[in-house]
Amino acid sequence: MASWYLQTLGCDNAADVSPENLFLLHERHLEIIPYTNYSIFFNASVPSLDTGSLFDRVIVKKLGGYCFELNGL
Repeated sequence: MASWYLQTLGCDNAADVSPENLFLLHERHLEIIPYTNYSIFFNASVPSLDTGSLFDRVIVKKLGGYCFELNGL
């Protein structure tokens, strides 16, 4: 799953943990993956926070997420 996430962000060099690469990863995440919290209000429940559900929602379906979803992923 990590490789799909990194590919989505355009950061394929996961082995490079330099400050510059980590800054790029953080910046791309903020630019590409939206913060949304509407599902909590419309569904009146907290979405599943397991890794598979988070990956499906945020990366595959490109729906974004709220802080616990994005940080968990």
